[in-house]
Amino acid sequence: MTTEMLQAIWKNPDDRTLLAVYADWLGSTGETTRSEYMQLRLLDAMTQAQQQRMTSLRVRHRGSWLGQARPFVWTWEEDWAVPGFIARAQCSMGKLIKGFELVRALGPRLLVHVTQPNAKQEVVAFAKQPIGTLYGLGFRENDADWVTDALLTTLAPSMRGLRALELIAAEARATEAGWTALLPHLEGLEHLVLNPGWDPEAWFAALLDSSVLRTLQTISVPDWVDKPTQARLEKAVKKVTYRPERRLQFNRDTGQYFY
Repeated sequence: MTTEMLQAIWKNPDDRTLLAVYADWLGSTGETTRSEYMQLRLLDAMTQAQQQRMTSLRVRHRGSWLGQARPFVWTWEEDWAVPGFIARAQCSMGKLIKGFELVRALGPRLLVHVTQPNAKQEVVAFAKQPIGTLYGLGFRENDADWVTDALLTTLAPSMRGLRALELIAAEARATEAGWTALLPHLEGLEHLVLNPGWDPEAWFAALLDSSVLRTLQTISVPDWVDKPTQARLEKAVKKVTYRPERRLQFNRDTGQYFY
């Protein structure tokens, strides 16, 4: 029964009646704190006492609700639209490889942010996972330039089926070569957060010429994107969001970034 319920939730995560049935089932199996939390969150309106109780349950027990997936997750955020499940999680690539099935089961709209791999072999091992069975995946560069053409090309075939992707690349090591290798495997993508790497104009040109736009519902891009590209995106995608940020460019001769 639990497998059937979860499959139904994965297909219809907004069905509050189904979520209430699952919450009752959790209570009958001993997962009383998660069950009570879900039941409170599913109320149309809460009293102050109920609000305080919900907050207390979350603070004291949220870690235990991850179950066997807890050792593989660094940070996580609850799914406010689908109470009792996880919307975002951060994992190292190595941890995600080891606990892939457990992490994937954390939520029907789970987006997993993966951190920098330790070695090329880790990327190869990750590519063997059914990455596309996740709802969403995120690669976000901060201090290190680790999103490379090799990484995108290696992982591309396994990413087919993703519905959400966050790809924040810098201009040092990711070019349109890796991006164009990835695009054919993103058919069916619905949500995209993008910061293009080297030669952003070529990245957007490739995106606008791809079949990805047939299913894409939302896209978030930096606000420095040129006006003609903005116009084409707004014509092709239902919702376009522009993130306010300055363009940081990379000088390959000096190996330095500049504005």
